[in-house]
Amino acid sequence: PTWSPLPPLPVPTEGPIQPPKPPRPRPTAISLTVVDPQGQASEVSGPSGVSLLALSRLNFDRFPIEGACGGKAACSTCHVILEEGVAGQVPPPTESEEDMLDQLESEGL
Repeated sequence: PTWSPLPPLPVPTEGPIQPPKPPRPRPTAISLTVVDPQGQASEVSGPSGVSLLALSRLNFDRFPIEGACGGKAACSTCHVILEEGVAGQVPPPTESEEDMLDQLESEGL
């Protein structure tokens, strides 16, 4: 077998030329203040739309959450307490998250 280059692709000569697509918008950044059990406050940031567990992984030095189950609502090691004014700004807990919170409450945690 001998090698031969492929022929050049045809260039369209009819029809309107399409303008380039606009750049994709950058994700909106969010920032929040986390307070550890000792009362130390730290500012953390990341892209909007990520879970608090993912935000913790991006800022683990200031927002260390274990998340042993990987965020599957199976262990409660990523349990956080939100200030009253903040709680309305995030989606409500899923049914499995509610079940985990009920279990924590029954255990006195």
